[in-house]
Amino acid sequence: MRKLMIIRRLAASGILLFCLTGTISGRFMAQMEETDSRSVSVLFWNLENFFDFIDGGAGESDAEFSATGPRRWTKKRFYRKCHAVGKTLLWAGSDESYTGNGSGLPDIVGMAEVENRFVLQQLITKTALRKLDYEIVHFDSPDPRGIDCALLYRASRLTLVSAKPCRVSAPDLQTRDILLAQFRTLGGDSLAVLVNHHPSKYGGGETDWRREVAVARLRALGDSLAAAGWTRAVAVGDFNDVPEDPVFKGLAPAFSLCRIEGGRSGSIRFNGEWQLIDLCFVSPALAGAASFSVLEPPFLTERDAAHSGDKPLRTYSGPRYLGGVSDHRPILVRISLPSPRFPLNMSSTIPVATDPAPVSSTAPSIPPFHPAHLISLRPRWLTLPLPFVFPSLPISPLRPHWLTLPSFPSSARFRPRRQSYPFLSVQAYCSCCGFLVQIP
Repeated sequence: MRKLMIIRRLAASGILLFCLTGTISGRFMAQMEETDSRSVSVLFWNLENFFDFIDGGAGESDAEFSATGPRRWTKKRFYRKCHAVGKTLLWAGSDESYTGNGSGLPDIVGMAEVENRFVLQQLITKTALRKLDYEIVHFDSPDPRGIDCALLYRASRLTLVSAKPCRVSAPDLQTRDILLAQFRTLGGDSLAVLVNHHPSKYGGGETDWRREVAVARLRALGDSLAAAGWTRAVAVGDFNDVPEDPVFKGLAPAFSLCRIEGGRSGSIRFNGEWQLIDLCFVSPALAGAASFSVLEPPFLTERDAAHSGDKPLRTYSGPRYLGGVSDHRPILVRISLPSPRFPLNMSSTIPVATDPAPVSSTAPSIPPFHPAHLISLRPRWLTLPLPFVFPSLPISPLRPHWLTLPSFPSSARFRPRRQSYPFLSVQAYCSCCGFLVQIP
């Protein structure tokens, strides 16, 4: 009998341990999923003359980079470059420390110097990327060489809300459009991404005004996004200027330079010196939540014969074919999005007035731009402190069909209306709008 009791106790202990382990692991996994849905990685890469191998009669560059052109840009060489680009994207996602999300792959890939949609279609269907879920965003631009900005995004992690090319126009200026794409993440966050390729410095100081026009256009886009409620925006691209250049002062206050991780390194090597011209700028809402670094794929590097050190392995050096990808290194941006649905700081408290003003039984209409316009339809966990009862009261997930106010003015106060022991439900009035807030 005693042995039977011991066996039963051990079995009960094992069941309890199993339940506790399952509960802890379940909470841990839920927390990891929440963190995963709030992390977004953006890779940008100038792919240097990423043309197809067909002469479509679109211009001199189109004829030059074709199988019958002076570069002898054959089908074999084209697909070799496609495979190298795909390999680099997989390499960038091989270590979770790079991107911060569960699968490691970049969520968004911005590109410059892409000829057309066919190039992108071959990249995601004929290489190792074919088993992934990347979708294409591309528009033709008025650039004389026929090269555009483009973007890939992972459909399983992002929903494309809208996309459009934004013309950079001025007299005697034909350049690449700024590509604007607006997304919703798995966590319901909004994120706007702008892919840039500003005019080059070819021609010396006489071309500075062209980059000033591009910067002014980017600043205007940032202001428009903020006015429309898209306060989280990231601008990546080849800006053809180093971060210290005075031209970037024109981006303030819409954008500021994103924090650089791991010490500054260059993205392009010119005359034996590294320069950082592939950059990332973020809106004020992401100023403390984003950082970027320059990636150094070891298989796309060669020794610099003219100077000491290494340099990126290009596709061509003049007319000579080298078999690389680009004279630029890619950059990777890591973003940790704060919660938009409940802007309340979970460590802060919601003040409850001890002697609130009387509230009419009929709730008045919501004034314009009141926070009650933002209605949360997704359950969230919230801790509502009630200092007059207990220091902290854990609250279960809000039911989707009940009205909830994701944010309140700093002057808002709440008067308890009903409490049921052991405080399973609380009703309170908002002193600003008179709405009844019920938390089950």
